[in-house]
Amino acid sequence: MTDSIELLRQYTGVAPFSLLHCPSCGVSAQVYKDNMKYSWGVDLSCTNCNVTWTVCTKCDLVRSHYTNERSITRHHRAHHNKPSKSSDGLCGSHNVADHPFECLQPFNDLYSSLSHFWFSVRQSFTIRK
Repeated sequence: MTDSIELLRQYTGVAPFSLLHCPSCGVSAQVYKDNMKYSWGVDLSCTNCNVTWTVCTKCDLVRSHYTNERSITRHHRAHHNKPSKSSDGLCGSHNVADHPFECLQPFNDLYSSLSHFWFSVRQSFTIRK
């Protein structure tokens, strides 16, 4: 039994020990696998009461089980999806002035959608003289 808890502990990274136990019955998780959506997450399951929850392998200050998609997404937005803020004119490891389009990479999809929309709107209007 101790070996399985040690393996679970190694697999879940820095997740607090209290989160490795079922939120319903308190038994330690019997099944665990990588979360398919978030690289920081591990999905744990209790075979006694069919409860599944997710823990973060990167954050050691988490205090609650993530038992639904909303709580998992909220944790991701708050702790793992922060945009880099730079006040010194640097974007990542390079100067924005030297490589402006690399810093706009996250906006490419938005720009493409807006361009497509603008083109379709313009095509629907005819100019009369």
